[in-house]
Amino acid sequence: MQTIWQDLRYGARALLKKPTFSIIAVITLALAIGANTTIFSVLNSVLLWPLPYRQPDRLVQINDSLPSTGFPQAGLTQMEFVRLRNENQSFPGVGAFQSGTLTLAGAGEPEHVLRPKAQDQIAIQRSAIGTWQ
Repeated sequence: MQTIWQDLRYGARALLKKPTFSIIAVITLALAIGANTTIFSVLNSVLLWPLPYRQPDRLVQINDSLPSTGFPQAGLTQMEFVRLRNENQSFPGVGAFQSGTLTLAGAGEPEHVLRPKAQDQIAIQRSAIGTWQ
């Protein structure tokens, strides 16, 4: 136990002799720990936790196809979604999700933020989603 205290005192003396190195080392550690925490948080929420729906492996996304306009995969219009929801016989439920960006301005620089908006039950990017039976 005594050698640990000696090592700690020696390390503290060495760091105090070179304050520039100490500050750079502390900043480097802080950035590395922050980056590691951020990456883990994203991977944990995206890859490790299941979707908050019953049987998420049965969710499907329905898109429109407009290859002549350069959009091989496009979201549904509101009319297409309403028609799909009303005439649906394959899915137990259909919902829609629309996203866009807003500019948030106030103190400091303006910032673009994502604005999600859900309609009915569930869906992704203005496309319809249901569960395959």
